[in-house]
Amino acid sequence: MDIKAYLKDATKVLKRCERWLAEKNITVLYWQDNFIKDKINLSDDKNRDFVTRIELRNDIRSLNKKINGYLVTRLKAGGYEVEPYLKGYWNDIIKGFAFKNKTFRENKIFQNMFLKDKTSPLYRKFPNCLSVNTMNYYISYLNYYLQILSTNGHKAALELASKSFLNDKNITVEFAQPALPENWDKIYEQMQILKEISRSSDKTAEEREQK
Repeated sequence: MDIKAYLKDATKVLKRCERWLAEKNITVLYWQDNFIKDKINLSDDKNRDFVTRIELRNDIRSLNKKINGYLVTRLKAGGYEVEPYLKGYWNDIIKGFAFKNKTFRENKIFQNMFLKDKTSPLYRKFPNCLSVNTMNYYISYLNYYLQILSTNGHKAALELASKSFLNDKNITVEFAQPALPENWDKIYEQMQILKEISRSSDKTAEEREQK
């Protein structure tokens, strides 16, 4: 490919990323302030934590897929219908982690918003509302649960992971504003494209210096 064609393609990619990551395209929900929607710009330094949360959310998705794989296999092997049981398992998993937070533990409305109320804009979106530190704790919790699940099943995995987590006084569960948008995964993809372009550019510059 000649340099002109490469630059043309690279420009197209960058413009597509810009459309995804620009302020006008990222609408978020400030869910602890009466569900107020607003737009944010990921290039602004004040949103650095938000970018980190998107990256950690992708790690959580990867763990969710592995956990679902084990749970679905066990349910099918037992002749059970997957969907209702799977949701129940995830309610258990989330509660086993989130009960460390007093508001979540004591407020049924708060629990319903994430786990039961299908009209809630945050239904089944619990991980999208966690702070950076809490997301890291949640990843550790899911990893521990997964290790036990693969050999001992859901009940034992939940009991041991929850007990270990809840007894650790150094761990807190904190929620964050705003919630990650529903299309966080698409935003993540564009972020990775930009990182790859940056890495390629740095590598090319390094190679030129070595010549």
